[in-house]
Amino acid sequence: MKQIKPNYKNGSILNLVSSIGKALGAKMSYPPLRILNKNELKGYKKIVLMVIDGSGYEYLMKHGKNSIFNKYLKGKITYVFLILIVILKQGFSFF
Repeated sequence: MKQIKPNYKNGSILNLVSSIGKALGAKMSYPPLRILNKNELKGYKKIVLMVIDGSGYEYLMKHGKNSIFNKYLKGKITYVFLILIVILKQGFSFF
């Protein structure tokens, strides 16, 4: 399996959390997620982020073409488990 390094510049779960935070009015230090239009999150008071680990992009493309997950898929993002813990502790401190 090919190892893919996280894209913290604009293509990781870190950037997704930054997009959510900015939409909710928080000051975030990382750039937003490139594949998510900032206007899609505007107007919401609460946003729920569900991380379903172990169901990667390639798996979804192969086994979930008719699933609800594929219906709303924006694209592929990267993450590393340990960075996810840091994000959840720091990125969501604006609640």
